[in-house]
Amino acid sequence: MDKTLRLAKRSRTVWAIHAACTLVAVLIIASLIFVLDRSVAEADRFGLSAERRLVATELRHQMDAVVQFQAQLSFWDKTYEELAKGHVSDAFVADELSGWLWEDYGFSWLIMTDVDHSTSTVLKDGVAVPSETARVPLEEVDDLLDEAKRRYDNVLRNNHGSYVLDVVTPDPQSLMPSVPGIHAMDLREIDGRMSVAVVQAVIPETLVVPAERRAPVLMVSVRPVTAKMTREIAARLGVRGLAFVPLTERPEGSVYTSVGRCSDASCLVAAWMPQSPGGFVRANRRSATDGVRCLPLLDALCRLAAERGAQPASRQARSADGAAQSQRFRRHAGSGAVEGKDAPVHARLCRPRRVQGGQ
Repeated sequence: MDKTLRLAKRSRTVWAIHAACTLVAVLIIASLIFVLDRSVAEADRFGLSAERRLVATELRHQMDAVVQFQAQLSFWDKTYEELAKGHVSDAFVADELSGWLWEDYGFSWLIMTDVDHSTSTVLKDGVAVPSETARVPLEEVDDLLDEAKRRYDNVLRNNHGSYVLDVVTPDPQSLMPSVPGIHAMDLREIDGRMSVAVVQAVIPETLVVPAERRAPVLMVSVRPVTAKMTREIAARLGVRGLAFVPLTERPEGSVYTSVGRCSDASCLVAAWMPQSPGGFVRANRRSATDGVRCLPLLDALCRLAAERGAQPASRQARSADGAAQSQRFRRHAGSGAVEGKDAPVHARLCRPRRVQGGQ
């Protein structure tokens, strides 16, 4: 009866150790999978955020470059003097504007106008064209015309019969083009292409405006973002498939960042395929989930540990049985009555030794 109870107790101990080991293993694997899943999500989120910042910053640099290119013409005494007659001369167009604006700066449009769309000079792809051709691009930048006019008025200060522009004085030692900071710009679709549009009043380098010329002449510059520029930006930033597409038509699996001021669903956005840095962590997650396959081995190890842990009790039981048998043997030897198979043993043990030379 006692032996049966000991065996039952031993069995319960073995299974308790086995269950505890299995539970610990499952909890470790589950926690590892959870941590790796969170790592994948956080890595992808951080990578996507970094890519969006990079793309937005690069597009901003492209816009700033157009502002600097245009300032070389709009913030120039020679251009301001040419417009004293209300328009620039054909010689000025041929010498200073035609050809190189498209070849060097990539301007598709350069327009001299006022806020009422009264144009005096229009160049398309570096070639002078009639004023009527500028109607569509002017309508697409109408809000920028108003903003540029407002910025010009905000810095204009009356100076006893003339006006002075309250802007930062250009540094003659600077290698960068001087930018007075009264421009309006945006990245938007013009003529069916994503383009950088910049509008600024033409002002003199002296920053002194005669009273009769208070009303500004606004220069409109449009530089399209070509497919070549897009490929170069993508290669420089290390992103794949960068393109400008409508928000509702972007490729599946792509991410995007809004560009410009347009907030309508039909507006173009910059879309690309994300790098997904969490892919590396996701690959390592397979190794962690493979740990489930080790559960049978862990089960065997737990059983072995449980059995080894139960061995002291079995050894104690065997020792108790041995002690009982020894006591029984001593009792039989003392009484002299040994029956059965124990008799020869008792006879041999009790036989007196012979003494050599004795009787």
